[in-house]
Amino acid sequence: MKTVVGLFDDFSEAQRAVQDLENNGFSHGDISLVANNASGQYDQYATTTETTVEHASNAAGTGATTGAVVGGGLGLLAGLGLLAIPGFGPVVAAGWIISTITGAGLGAAAGGILGALVGAGVPHEEAVLYNEGVRRGGTLIAIKSSEEMSHRAAEILSQHGAVDIDERAESYRQPYDTASIPPVDSQHTRRDSDLGNDTDYRSNYNRTYANSGMTYDQYSPAYQYGQSLYNDPRYKGRDWNSIQSDVQRDWETRQPGTWDKFSNAVRYAWDSATGAERGGIQTGGRALDGTQDTRGITEKMADAVTGDRIDDKTGKPVA
Repeated sequence: MKTVVGLFDDFSEAQRAVQDLENNGFSHGDISLVANNASGQYDQYATTTETTVEHASNAAGTGATTGAVVGGGLGLLAGLGLLAIPGFGPVVAAGWIISTITGAGLGAAAGGILGALVGAGVPHEEAVLYNEGVRRGGTLIAIKSSEEMSHRAAEILSQHGAVDIDERAESYRQPYDTASIPPVDSQHTRRDSDLGNDTDYRSNYNRTYANSGMTYDQYSPAYQYGQSLYNDPRYKGRDWNSIQSDVQRDWETRQPGTWDKFSNAVRYAWDSATGAERGGIQTGGRALDGTQDTRGITEKMADAVTGDRIDDKTGKPVA
């Protein structure tokens, strides 16, 4: 089994690609579609209306599997549902990706779209790019296919205008401000995408968990979940001690019995995201006078956008 993925700038092109895939013998049960719905532009296409991933097992999960029932044979597009993924934002979606996010796949609920793609065998670096593409307003199609049929699936996606994800990679590494991310407190600076934090998370994994017998891809959903907490309005303005029990409960609801294994990775990502505001972890580097650069991830992301070269805590210029 192979997973073929395509990203579309135009929702209508993605719809036509889904229809063509089904016309060529691909089961709608093996196809998934996820579109950024930040402005509600695709509400009219949805047949289910649940709004949070915590309650989506009765909505997006249903929408993912009932296209033939609801649509009388119309396929995947007849089962599109509305939901919001914490830390990501509103989407319109159907298919196995959403069933995975709302189901019991290892780490998938915590990792959202990224975790679901990685769990389906998409290389992490590519999954990050596709996740970012949806965050920036795109529509994702992912097909589970046999090796023989995977080439045909890729051809169909290309014929209908799927973007070259490698060409998009560089632009996706540039700062982006979008309403697809839930709003954050006005005195906080919005963080950049997962691309900006992946190197830091991998470094932490190599220092801490490389000998644990588990791969980085298995830990990645925990890092992404911890990162997503930063934009969750339930935790805005709170410290780790005050949210830990709620976060643990939420994690254990989807990944029973795994909190002790992944909690430190979740906490690390939370600290990375909030370090600039709360005097949390240091991220390396030196001020021009040779002393420690104390900026956290959030401040560094903001500085990369604004060109600021002053450490807000110490007032010292940094390289």
